[in-house]
Formats: sequence, structure tokens, C-alpha cells
Amino acid sequence: MSAVFETKNRENQIELLENYWLSKLKSKDLNKIENIIIDIENEINVNNISKKNKISRQYVNKLFLKHVGKTPSEFYKIHRFRKVVEEYRDTQSLTDLAYQKLFYDQSHFIRAFKTVTNNKPSSFFKRVDSPPSKSHFEIQGIKILTNPYKIFVEE
Repeated sequence: MSAVFETKNRENQIELLENYWLSKLKSKDLNKIENIIIDIENEINVNNISKKNKISRQYVNKLFLKHVGKTPSEFYKIHRFRKVVEEYRDTQSLTDLAYQKLFYDQSHFIRAFKTVTNNKPSSFFKRVDSPPSKSHFEIQGIKILTNPYKIFVEE
């Protein structure tokens, strides 16, 4: 740190400060959590993920909550919701969407959708497809920015 004070050139001071602070950062290996996220997005359940990584289910949940801020099941619900929202514009049929996204039936789809949004899918998409009265709304702490043509998810 003394080198920063001894250097007169502002550019060099900035570079020395950056290098000093970067040296203080701890390097974290996030490969395990990245692989767990990929597995959850590929619909692998937590039991199989824990076996695959040779860790307990509780540790998978703890690791996930620490790095993602949600449990694996909450993350999966949000992931599936996002996929439904992305594909709705192409499909325009809630029944087709329900079966494409591996819901057992339409009532399961509606229940899962209401868990995430507190709305039925039909009323949700009517609100989203109409000109917004607000620029955003929130679902489980995630801000959804809207405009008449796109849905943006901001985390």
C-alpha cells in the first residue's frame, strides 16, 4: 500500500490500488453450484443431484440457498415459469404450454403458475399483453419489467 502513496502518477496509483484490492479477493470455485443449476434446469431431482455430487440433499439445499438465494425447488418453479413466459408468444395456447413444459395436466399447470405469480395463467397473460399500467410488477421478489411486446425479468 505504501507504493501507492509514493507514486505521483495518478494512472499508476489507480493500477496499484486495483492490483492491491484484487489480491485481497478470495477466489471461489463455483463449478459445483453451476453444475447443480444446470442439473436442476435439466429437471434432475435433488436426490439424484446429491448422489451425483456425493453430497447430502441438505448440503445441496444449503449450497443452493447460499449462492442463489432460493431453494432448488423455488429456483425450478421460477425457471419453469420463465420458460412458459418465453414460449407463450409462439404458442398462444395455454393447454399446449402446459403439456410442453411437462406439467401432468392443465390443473397442475394452473396451480404451479398461481404459486409463482398469484394469478391464473390466462389473467396473467392478459395483463402482460395489454399496455401496462405500471412499468413492472414483482413475483416472489423478482422484478418483471413489462412492455406491450416483451417481458423482461430482472433479478
